[in-house]
Amino acid sequence: MGEKKEKEKTRSFGLAGLLKGFLVLVLTASVLFGLLVGISAFGEHGGFVIPEISIPSLGHMIPRVPDKSSDPKDPSDPRKAGENQENPEQTSTGDESFNNLLEKKKELAEKELRRQEIAKEFPLFAAAYPEFDLRYLHARIYDRPGANAKVIGYLRRGTIVRAKKGVSSSNCGGGDWHPIEGGGYICSGFGYEVKETPPKLDHEQRKPDTSKTVPFDYFVPTENGKPLLRRLPTLEELPIVERARERKAQWPKNMLARRMVGFFRLSGDRKYKVGQKTYLRTILGNFVDWEDIEPVAEPEMKGVFLNEMSRLPMAFVFEKTRKTYVMEGDELVERGELPKHARFHIESTFKKEKKAYVTAPNGIIIPREHVRVAEKIPPLKRVSGDEKWIHIDLGQQTLVAYEGKKPVFATLVSSGM
Repeated sequence: MGEKKEKEKTRSFGLAGLLKGFLVLVLTASVLFGLLVGISAFGEHGGFVIPEISIPSLGHMIPRVPDKSSDPKDPSDPRKAGENQENPEQTSTGDESFNNLLEKKKELAEKELRRQEIAKEFPLFAAAYPEFDLRYLHARIYDRPGANAKVIGYLRRGTIVRAKKGVSSSNCGGGDWHPIEGGGYICSGFGYEVKETPPKLDHEQRKPDTSKTVPFDYFVPTENGKPLLRRLPTLEELPIVERARERKAQWPKNMLARRMVGFFRLSGDRKYKVGQKTYLRTILGNFVDWEDIEPVAEPEMKGVFLNEMSRLPMAFVFEKTRKTYVMEGDELVERGELPKHARFHIESTFKKEKKAYVTAPNGIIIPREHVRVAEKIPPLKRVSGDEKWIHIDLGQQTLVAYEGKKPVFATLVSSGM
C-alpha cells in the first residue's frame, strides 16, 4: 500500500515537472524568436531593436528600444510626412534663426568697415548753415570746383556730411572747395562750415517723418492776408505787432515777410511762446501767429510699399467710389464698390464690347477708365547698380520709386500743370 502511494506521488511530480519544463521551453523559444527578429532589424535599420513581447508576464519587463525609422520627432518618419509637407520650414527654424543672426552680424560688420573706410577717405565734417539763417533753406552742391561749376544738388540747412581736405580758389567766397561723400563739391565760403569734428548747430530743425503719409504737419491761413513774419517779436514789440496785424500801425523793422494771399500751405517746425502769444516756426524759418492758421488734415491717399503681395502693375481708384463686377458666364454682373483711393495689383486685363477692364487677384473687375495705373519701366541708362530714382507718369498721375531695377514704392500724385 505504501509503495503504491509513493509511486503515484512520484508519477504526479513527474507530470508536473514535464509541464513546467514545457512552459520554460515555450517561453525561452519566444524570447529567442524575439531576439532573432531584433537582430534582423539591426541590419535593416541600423539600430538594435527588441520588439515588445505579447506575453503579459514578460511584456512589462522587456523595454522597447525606439526605432529611429519610426520616431515621431524624426522628420523622415512616414507618420509625419504629411505634416512636414504642409510646413516644410518646421524642422529648420533653429538653423534659419542661427543663419539670420550670422547674416545680421555680417551686415553690421560690413557697415562698420564701410564707416571706417569713409572716415579715412573723408576725415572732415561739413555742416550746411549751422547758424540759423532765414534767408537760406539749403546749401548748394556742385559738380566740380571753380567758376564754371554747375549745381547738381542741395543739402538742407543743418545737414552734416563727410568731406575731404579742401582746395583754395578765388571763386569760393574766400573759402575752399571740398569733395564730399556721395559725390560733388561744396564751397566753405557759401553756407558751409568745415571742421575736423562735427560742427555744433545753434538750432534744431525738425526732420521729416517718413513713417507718416506726409513728412510734416501742415497748416493754412484762416483767411487771406494773414501776416508771415521773418522773426519773432520781442515782448516789448507785442502791443505794436497786434495793432499792425489789424493794419492800424506800421510793423517793427525787419519783421513782416509778406501777407499770405491766395493758396498758402505752411509746413510746421515747432512752437514758440512770447508772453501769452504762441507762434509757429515754419520749416523755411518764418514765423506765424498760432491764431492765424489752422491744421490741414492728413490726406486719405497713401502710397504703398511694394512686395510680393503688393506689386506692379498697381491700380488706384480715383475721383470717387466706383462699381465693381464679376464675370458670370459671358456676362459682367455688378458685385459691389471700391472706395476712392483703393488700390490693388492688376492680375489681368481684357476688353469686352470695346471697353477695357482690369481684374484684381480676387476676381473683382473694374473698368480701366476708373483707375490710374502705376507700371514698371526699365531704368534709364545713367542709373547704375542700386541707385535710387523715381518715375512720374504725367498721363496717369502716378509715381514709382526704384532702387536700381527694383520698384519699391508706388503712389498717386497731383503734378499740376
